[in-house]
Order: sequence, then structure tokens, then C-alpha cells
Amino acid sequence: MTLQELTRHEAGIIIYGNNIVVDNWSSYDDDQIPRLFYTGCVGFPVAPGSI
Repeated sequence: MTLQELTRHEAGIIIYGNNIVVDNWSSYDDDQIPRLFYTGCVGFPVAPGSI
């Protein structure tokens, strides 16, 4: 299930401990969640070697 299917929204706010991510997750596949990196948001899990 994707976050878009779960929330019925394309974007939103996710809180990781003390970090807040505002993200558009409409392009994420099943079972992916946004994670914040120095390069920007990446949907996890990802295929090995794709980052």
C-alpha cells in the first residue's frame, strides 16, 4: 500500500523524532516512506545502488 492510498493525500507532514518532513509522496511505490537526506527526500526502501 502506498502513502497516497493510505492517507488519500498526495503530500503531507511526517515527523521523525525531532525532524519534520513536508513531502509529496505521490511518486512513491508500495511500502515506501520518505526519508530526508542531504540530497533531498528519498522513498525508502529503495533498490540497492539507486542512491
